[in-house]
Amino acid sequence: MTYVKVCVCITPEAETRGNRIQRDFVLSKEIWRPISFQLNKVIQLSAYTFRDREISYITPFREQPKVHSLLQKCASLSPESEIYVCYVGGDYFQEPHVIGCAYSQRCKDTWKGFILLTNSAASRPNMYTLAHELGHILLTRRKDGFLTNADPDSPHGSVHHPDPFNLMHAVVPTPKHIRQLDRLLSANQLETALQSPLLHKKSNL
Repeated sequence: MTYVKVCVCITPEAETRGNRIQRDFVLSKEIWRPISFQLNKVIQLSAYTFRDREISYITPFREQPKVHSLLQKCASLSPESEIYVCYVGGDYFQEPHVIGCAYSQRCKDTWKGFILLTNSAASRPNMYTLAHELGHILLTRRKDGFLTNADPDSPHGSVHHPDPFNLMHAVVPTPKHIRQLDRLLSANQLETALQSPLLHKKSNL
């Protein structure tokens, strides 16, 4: 079994009805198979309330005190995790139409992944958003001494895939356009993700 350890942090006014979190991870596992996402902890963080359009996608998280504090708090409560998924209130980031983002931060000899998801990512048309953001983390790798999460199929080094029906396209595909989840990724993307140093391997025996 190939897996990565995940911590989920839930802030006030984050939409969790309809088994949203379970649905997000079940879909992500199906899409990124054979990679599994092992939930180490699910934490409620009452001290971090976010308004609609409070968080910026463009401004570095370390320059947004509340966001930076949230991410550091998550990391301190589950230091064994490699990826932290934070469900926050509000529907959008400051930038138009942005409902989720991923960020990798160096940590000793490796890095940790942080994901923020708004309430708009809970809707059915946006149900692949977590899988997309996990992709940015899983595709992060070292190249020429630096971290990059450029899509391995992008001819110009973009972090997004050129195919509008690919999971990693800038506009995440909606379920009505996808009949088979295994067609959301290319073989090259999955091969790159499987080389991530964040992954653990455990015998099924």
